[in-house]
Amino acid sequence: MKRRKYKKIYTLLGIALIMLSIYNAYLIFSIGSDARENLEQIKEELKPSDITLYSIKVNYCQDCMDVGNVVNSVKSKNVNILEEKEFEYGSDKARELVTKYGIKNLPAVIVQGDFTKLRLTGFELRENALVYEVNRPPFVDALNGNIKGLVDVKIINEASCEECTDLTKLVEQLNDSGVKIKSMEVLDRNSKEGKKLVKTYSLTVFPAIIFSNDFNEYTNDLVTSWDQYGDRDDKGNFISREITLPYFDSLQNRTVGLVDVTYLVSSECKDCYDPEKYHPVILGNLGVKIGKSSKLYLESEQGTLLAKKYNITKFPTIVLSGDVDMYDGLKEVWPSVGTVESDGVYVFRKVDFTGEPYLDNEKQ
Repeated sequence: MKRRKYKKIYTLLGIALIMLSIYNAYLIFSIGSDARENLEQIKEELKPSDITLYSIKVNYCQDCMDVGNVVNSVKSKNVNILEEKEFEYGSDKARELVTKYGIKNLPAVIVQGDFTKLRLTGFELRENALVYEVNRPPFVDALNGNIKGLVDVKIINEASCEECTDLTKLVEQLNDSGVKIKSMEVLDRNSKEGKKLVKTYSLTVFPAIIFSNDFNEYTNDLVTSWDQYGDRDDKGNFISREITLPYFDSLQNRTVGLVDVTYLVSSECKDCYDPEKYHPVILGNLGVKIGKSSKLYLESEQGTLLAKKYNITKFPTIVLSGDVDMYDGLKEVWPSVGTVESDGVYVFRKVDFTGEPYLDNEKQ
């Protein structure tokens, strides 16, 4: 009886071992199958992409971007280059590629073939290829071959205005920021060419600056906000109408934007703060251009009259006259430090701002 019982147990154990072996074999087969699939996938990923690499260049545009770096970037990827060729703009093959892929700006780079695994910055998918077009000026218009983004500049000055803004520095800054300046011509408004430009564009504010239409190819702040500074003619040229102070206004026949500063001090206060040390720096930070500056002592007749006229009791101080109202930054902060008199003169009142000694006649 016991033998039959043990025999049955052994039979069940045998069946279980067989089932376990079958299951293990299934797992091994499944894992092996997945591993083989992953291995094949890895092999496929590591396999170089077969591509054709074309570039269209424009030899007559020396200032255009060199797409050699773009080509080298493509070649640095895991690729097998079946064919690599350069085509000069104007050749039959270049025209064919331009038309086929709707290329507008040159130079350009085209990648054909198996590029699905490639990650190329700046390229766009067009038809059956990846296309890179130069995206910053100067570049060549693929339709007509014209170079776009080479800017001609004319500056028209007023010789008598030594304090006026030097616009050549602006042009230098633009050039350093990436605007390609092809030429810059500085003219006097009374010269033959200057008079012609003044008449053509009805210029009244000097210095004036004119940028050629190609300036529009750029996206800097000056271009995008040009309507704050001037307008454009029917050819697209940029003509200035407003300029940084000070400037010469031919309608008023004078330089506008100069502020005269009078330092009113007392000879009795040897330890008082020096207004000539602090105020020119502060005014300069606010963009104010100082014209004439003078120094008056409170003890002088002129100094006494000035203090009495504006009821000035604390010294040293400054009195501003001239085109003060043209400086918005100064006008904005002035109520917190001084007063504006009925005749337009600005009187500084907060003489304790330095923490240094000052004279207060009200307390005497």
